[in-house]
Amino acid sequence: MKEYTERLGYAPLGRLLLRLSLPGIASTVTASLYNVVDTFWVARLGHEAIAALTIVFPYQILFIAVAVGTGIGITSLVSRRFGEKNLEATDHIAGQIFFLSAGLGLIFLIAAVLSRKEYWSLSGRRRISWNTPINTW
Repeated sequence: MKEYTERLGYAPLGRLLLRLSLPGIASTVTASLYNVVDTFWVARLGHEAIAALTIVFPYQILFIAVAVGTGIGITSLVSRRFGEKNLEATDHIAGQIFFLSAGLGLIFLIAAVLSRKEYWSLSGRRRISWNTPINTW
């Protein structure tokens, strides 16, 4: 891992930029295509299914915003440690992002499950019976 990190300091910039940007580009394209494909397949179920996607979309955008903001913060911290030539701290911080991502994902999951009534009320959907099972929403 240390050799891989050290290469960031002396590899040709063009090749390094391409190599490091391709995963981000693929992730963004995949996220965009996910929404389009999801809407296409869900549309076969009816207009209520598309309405459900529309209601959940702001929550998804919030989740993406937190994930991107966290990623930018971690990237900045890793860059500073790399600039200080502290490769051990760089590797340690970069490794922590997986645990941070899992933790944030779990927090968002729990928040979504526990606050579904409030979320529906805030999104203007007041005509739902709160006794309705989740799997029929």
